[in-house]
Amino acid sequence: MVSKSSALRGCEVRELFRLVGECRELGDDRLAWRSHLLASLGRLVDADLGSAGEMRGCRSLRVADLGVTHWMQPGLFDPALIDAAMREFRSDPARTPILLDYFRRDPLADGLCLARTDLMGDLDWYASDDYQIIYRPCGLDPILWCFRPIPFSRVDDNAGVILARAKGRPRFGARERLIVREAHAAIAALIGRSLARFDEPSPRDLAPRVR
Repeated sequence: MVSKSSALRGCEVRELFRLVGECRELGDDRLAWRSHLLASLGRLVDADLGSAGEMRGCRSLRVADLGVTHWMQPGLFDPALIDAAMREFRSDPARTPILLDYFRRDPLADGLCLARTDLMGDLDWYASDDYQIIYRPCGLDPILWCFRPIPFSRVDDNAGVILARAKGRPRFGARERLIVREAHAAIAALIGRSLARFDEPSPRDLAPRVR
């Protein structure tokens, strides 16, 4: 028998169908559909900040950033600190050992959504460079990671979503992780087809008159 916490409710399934449809409508704009995905997931799981992007080399642990965008609740964070943390991360994703710990669990095929507490205990986390350099200055603590392979990619390219809450807020629960996992499974299957990848042309790249 399936427990209540391990299956989505009917209203949640409808929300996810709606979200996928809305992302497809924005699908030719690589930033717009990701921004909408993050804002919608933020509402569904009560997150305060999110990032969505693509990475290469997750299975080999020789990770490389292929593009990322982020979303945040207005008024909660200093955008300059978030941008600085994003630049630090993008300069070398391998500087964030907890992300590599996520990939060592080999979660990609199943698209597992793991929380920080699944990967690292409190003592190690609060002493880590991950927390001290990236998350603490931004005021972030409860975090979720969810990655999946990009279909039809000939190399080790993966799509990922990272969601976080402000420090001091409750940790994400099992149902919230399930919502993120199922939403990302539906979205990742469309990347490179109806949802543009980061290396594809975008209407944002065109002059206003051409758009």
